[in-house]
Amino acid sequence: MFGIGKSRDRELDAAVKELAGADTLAFGGVGIAGTLLPVTEAYRRVEEALHAHPDEARDKVDWLLRHGSPAGKAYAATLLERVEPAAAREAWARCATTRASSPPSPAA
Repeated sequence: MFGIGKSRDRELDAAVKELAGADTLAFGGVGIAGTLLPVTEAYRRVEEALHAHPDEARDKVDWLLRHGSPAGKAYAATLLERVEPAAAREAWARCATTRASSPPSPAA
């Protein structure tokens, strides 16, 4: 659970920063041990904040949609599905448009 005031702000900022740099989507444990990745824990912290402090957390999710990695944007769109489905659909559409307009990666 989040702390109070400044501590809560720092925890939320750290979680959003973790999601912004994500290169993997994982919503549960991975591997045979079911280990939670740091990005999954960050997702859960932001999800919690959306319920406890919706206005503050929503601002952070909106920032993530604008500045996150492709995986970070997918996390943001998924978070929005629970609190504002119409905004989530728009976010997913933007993700698809961005992906479709990106140049292809070089063949390996």
